[in-house]
Amino acid sequence: MSYEVTIGIPVYNVEKYIRQTMDSALAQTFQSIEFLICDDCGTDSSIAIVQEYQQTHPRGRDIRIVRQSHNMGIGEARNRMMDEAQGRYFYSLDADDMISANAIELLYNAARDHDAELVYGSYERLFVNGDNRRTVQYPYPRRVFTEPDEYAMYAYNVGVQVMNWNYLIRLDIIRSNHLRVTPVGHGYGEDFTFTVDLPTYVTRVVLLPDITYTYYIEEKVFSGKRHKVMKREQMDRSIEAIDRKKRRTELSGKPYYTKRCATLLMYDYSFACQIVARRKETVPPYTNKDIKDIMWTPLSLMQSLTADSSRMQLLSAWLLNRLPARLTADIMSLSARRQQQQATEANEKRKTGVTHIVYIYPELTIKGGADRVIVEKANYLATHGYRVTIVTESQLGREPSFALHPSVELVDIGLDFSRQYHHNFLSRAWIYLFLMCQYRRQLKDVISQLKPDVIISAMGRSIELIGKVKCHCVRMGEAHSIKANVRNLNQMELQGFFYRIVARYMRWHLNRDVKKLDALVLLTREDAAEWHEVRRTFVIPNSTPFLPERHSTLTEKRAIMVARYNEAKGYEYMIEAWSIVHQHHPDWTLHVYGSGELHDKVVRWIQERSLSSTMVLHEPTSNIMERYLESSLCLMSSRYEAFPLVLLEAMACGVPCVSFDCPNGPRNIIRHGEDGLLVDYLNPKALADGICRLIADEPLRRRLGENARRNVQRFSRDAIMQQWEDLFNKLTKELHT
Repeated sequence: MSYEVTIGIPVYNVEKYIRQTMDSALAQTFQSIEFLICDDCGTDSSIAIVQEYQQTHPRGRDIRIVRQSHNMGIGEARNRMMDEAQGRYFYSLDADDMISANAIELLYNAARDHDAELVYGSYERLFVNGDNRRTVQYPYPRRVFTEPDEYAMYAYNVGVQVMNWNYLIRLDIIRSNHLRVTPVGHGYGEDFTFTVDLPTYVTRVVLLPDITYTYYIEEKVFSGKRHKVMKREQMDRSIEAIDRKKRRTELSGKPYYTKRCATLLMYDYSFACQIVARRKETVPPYTNKDIKDIMWTPLSLMQSLTADSSRMQLLSAWLLNRLPARLTADIMSLSARRQQQQATEANEKRKTGVTHIVYIYPELTIKGGADRVIVEKANYLATHGYRVTIVTESQLGREPSFALHPSVELVDIGLDFSRQYHHNFLSRAWIYLFLMCQYRRQLKDVISQLKPDVIISAMGRSIELIGKVKCHCVRMGEAHSIKANVRNLNQMELQGFFYRIVARYMRWHLNRDVKKLDALVLLTREDAAEWHEVRRTFVIPNSTPFLPERHSTLTEKRAIMVARYNEAKGYEYMIEAWSIVHQHHPDWTLHVYGSGELHDKVVRWIQERSLSSTMVLHEPTSNIMERYLESSLCLMSSRYEAFPLVLLEAMACGVPCVSFDCPNGPRNIIRHGEDGLLVDYLNPKALADGICRLIADEPLRRRLGENARRNVQRFSRDAIMQQWEDLFNKLTKELHT
């Protein structure tokens, strides 16, 4: 019987988990699947359970079991399944993990639609400790690669997937290229020996943001104890496998060659550090020459010097190969001792986890979304056992725009960057450079004194500095706008030739600095895709600031708009749309809450349209929730939005929203036709039609309002902040491991 897909499951002593794995595999909505089980000669009842499924499940006839001659390990089990598979595509699933019901359907459809050789799904880790369960998601940006070397360039720059699961690959790619897993044993880089070179054999590749795989981790089973004897035979096999890959001279002309070499050398470096730290435990022990040979590099000095990235890694490897073997071993021994020292510090840290988080933000003086998000996160963390410090550049004695929890420490460096404005270009540049010199020095001193576990920059001036501060901590960036508008560089580019040159330089500098971070947190998957050159991007949306017990009655003939008076908010479109609405529903009013540089222009536009009595402007209010509760619609006409709190706030009050389908936030919050309306981008007539539709159809308005109140709970503060805490702990654990 022929199949489109083979799911391969290696089975060895997993009776505790195999039912959940088989249930998830057999629940697939895609039908043409062979379930290939490799029996690796375990001693428990795992295979008996699989045979039970084979006999009783409706898809039992599609289950096939192949048995190894003896226990040969997961590497050989994977090779056996790739040899035996009858499907056109192959998918590997570990016997203690799970996949979503639509996993194969999603991956297969992507492969079919794009004629792809390889399709990756996103995954999540499920941490289980007794009754406690928590998940951390790792979504890919949605990407399609079609040109030769395009995916390999991306993979080696961003980081190849080491795990040998959750991808659908055409079997002819595996078989025609004789791809094999090197059976080196668990913990010795077995998966890496297969996956590291996979990008060099494929051209058409798709990455999906959909979570299709759940990686199961039972936390309490990890004791952290080491084997008394390091198995030299298995370590040698892994080293030899990586060495063979370094000697693939046919790739030397590829644009990704040096980056691929850097990836392999980093793996060798890890092995070398393990070896020199435990030489006496290895039988037979490694010599100094053995250790030097591990760090062999195929690159010349000139290739290392001219590499686009990882230059220091490549130069270090080249130099270690030129030193006497004893000196090379001594240097590696120092590195190993440093790693051990960091591990000891990490073990102490793990007893309490992340304790001190430092946010770096320009100033808390605007009653806007970003200020509110920073303050609410700081307050939440402070009430959940963390020490939190906010370091500002230019607070200058002013009260924070939102109240801080008493235990949140506010440290102001006290530099007035506004001094640069209202000068000509050269004077402004000189003042800015002078202020930045002071800022660098003072921020370095502040961070050294605070000794944080995590530093978070809101993508301001500090982003170039946190990577240079001497501090053993996690360094993160947190974006509050879409990539094109970070630091308002889009506005700078419109101010003339010299400013455009400076803005482009600053963009280049920003991209370079962000690549040095341990993580960059974005608000939407679309924005994560824009930062595809960054290795570690995570998507965590904003949380709703409140979830009131009561909700709007939706009976008042009143709409609300909450937005600053600036170019981004598209007031000209809203005024044109509301003039149309006013013609059909003159008894409805629009109340606008905001401030900003375009206030006078907005007033003039309203007066020119004779809308002063029906479009009423108000100052920002600290009690915005009450204003939502007395409104029946919330409107948005923005040119772009990262992840607007306004929509979350309105929906939490049961108020349906009508918004342009602008990049990128609204479409990640509003489910069109279910809890609000998304209309054609920058189309005032479409916006007016959507508003009039909800005004005229009260049952629809109520249904959308009820759904909005229910659906917005996926952005509850507890749910979103749990994602932040999980990310802090994950990155800190990686740093100290």
